[in-house]
Amino acid sequence: MEQLEITVLVENVTNNPRLRAEHGLSMLVSRGEDSILFDCGDSGCFMFNANALGEDLSGVKSVVLSHNHYDHSRGFLKWMNEVSTPYTLYLSRNFFKTCYWDNEMEPGLLTPTVGPLTPQLLQQHFVKWRLVGEDTYELPDFPGAYLLSNIEYLSDFDIPDETDVTDGESGFATDRFSDEQVLAISTDKGLVVLTGCAHCGIANISEAVRRRFGTPPHALIGGTHLISADDKKIDATIKWLDHSGIEFGKFCHCTGEAAFEKMLDAGYERITCGEKIIF
Repeated sequence: MEQLEITVLVENVTNNPRLRAEHGLSMLVSRGEDSILFDCGDSGCFMFNANALGEDLSGVKSVVLSHNHYDHSRGFLKWMNEVSTPYTLYLSRNFFKTCYWDNEMEPGLLTPTVGPLTPQLLQQHFVKWRLVGEDTYELPDFPGAYLLSNIEYLSDFDIPDETDVTDGESGFATDRFSDEQVLAISTDKGLVVLTGCAHCGIANISEAVRRRFGTPPHALIGGTHLISADDKKIDATIKWLDHSGIEFGKFCHCTGEAAFEKMLDAGYERITCGEKIIF
């Protein structure tokens, strides 16, 4: 199997003065001449960084958005307006939903977190886009790459964050992120799993991978949404990782400084803009 390369095009932090950082995430996944763009960040500066890094985006045939929060989807506007090479945009079947953050600092007020994409906007710009209707779907333009959604909550500590809400049948309801999709890629070492924010919880996501493929991930890469977690949840997550069968984790974006500190002490890594991971 050919070598798999994952390049972090943008995330919250950069150690490279030639690159731009922002609160967002975008990664380029490449194998041979085929590439997947996984998330597009917030402003579209992932395209600036790709150019600065000498990364060729012309081979991208699949663009995958993990969920519709602005810091993962708004950067697609720049891509949509500037890229003319053929590609397909893959969204989960529940992508177009309302979503808000229940800011505890402002009781009674909700902050919208939804990105700008709508079916009408995509159609107006003649974007070839597809809603993924299966819980596990293999990308046709990248053999061995799968989109997983509809993640079940099985862990006793990876429970829905009540500060994330969506419209329910009788008012606002806790968002269970049925729209979130992760990317799993087969390699000679095992499955490499990319997460956008892992709102569903990395333990739940990894268990979904194990159940659907019969083996735990070899690696987890991306956001973990531990930024708002307390020490108890962070400690439980690290303990779970240590006994999960996952050989290593490289985390970024919404993991949070408190979790980063503990994860580094436990032997896991923090990744920043421009880093390349090879399998």
